[in-house]
Order: sequence, then structure tokens, then C-alpha cells
Amino acid sequence: MGWLIELMSIIEKIEVVLEKVQPFIMSHGGKIVFVRFENGTVFVQLEGACVNCPASIYTVNIGLKQALQVEIPEVLDVDIVNETE
Repeated sequence: MGWLIELMSIIEKIEVVLEKVQPFIMSHGGKIVFVRFENGTVFVQLEGACVNCPASIYTVNIGLKQALQVEIPEVLDVDIVNETE
């Protein structure tokens, strides 16, 4: 049961970080949606202008990943999933 509480705490922290970066992403016409946290990896889905933006990979792998890792040491990586996953 303790692992479930810890997982929920990590997910809450992930959502807080996403809320902090979302205004920047939305100012460019996009959105990043949290999908799941599994084995140290945060899975997100891109929406809006982010879907076809060539810079989105950098935004996620550098900007978002760094922001998450600063706040949440359990985050080891960030991965983008598409709608069908």
C-alpha cells in the first residue's frame, strides 16, 4: 500500500510541474498532457501545435525533462506517446 501512496505523490508532483510549464507551451499553441508514470519514465502526449513542431522533441527532452528532474528525483526520463498508445 505504501508504494501506491508514493506513486500518487509522484504523479501529483508531475502534474504540478506540468502546470508550471503549460503557459509557455500554450503560448505557442500547444499542450502537453500527462499520460502515465512507469519505471521512472513520465509519458506525455503532445496536442495542438506541438504535434507537428520539430522543436517539440527539444522542449520535452530538455525543458520538461529538466524541470521534472529538478523537482522529482524519481523521474529518470520523459517519453512522448501518440494517441494510439
